[in-house]
Amino acid sequence: MEYEIVFDTDSELAIVRTGGVARLEGFSAYLRALVSDSRWQRGMDVLSDHTALDAGELTAGDVQALVGVHLPFAHAIGPGLCAVVAGSSLKFGLARMFEAHAERLLPFRMRVFTSTETAFAWLREGVALPESS
Repeated sequence: MEYEIVFDTDSELAIVRTGGVARLEGFSAYLRALVSDSRWQRGMDVLSDHTALDAGELTAGDVQALVGVHLPFAHAIGPGLCAVVAGSSLKFGLARMFEAHAERLLPFRMRVFTSTETAFAWLREGVALPESS
């Protein structure tokens, strides 16, 4: 699994683009790279573009395990917004499953989209979750 991380300083947004075959280790690698980047700020909004990702080998168990992959990074990620662009009905369904599993365990607010334009619009208008003490 490959990934690219771009920081859009105009919109104070991190953009993650993934490609290749989806692997749990690949998600872990990009999360580690994202939160360890000096430009990352806790609670920053993220656009995750998975349109080029091959998710055909992911199982429902993998999707649930993906929540566990995010847990070590949860504090560093913080309470921002995450717009996921799925690119196919399969990835849309898998991302919605992830959202359901992650909803109460991870601090960010996530939403799944079929287009980058709609995802950007939501990020511009969205409201992040308040910090919990």
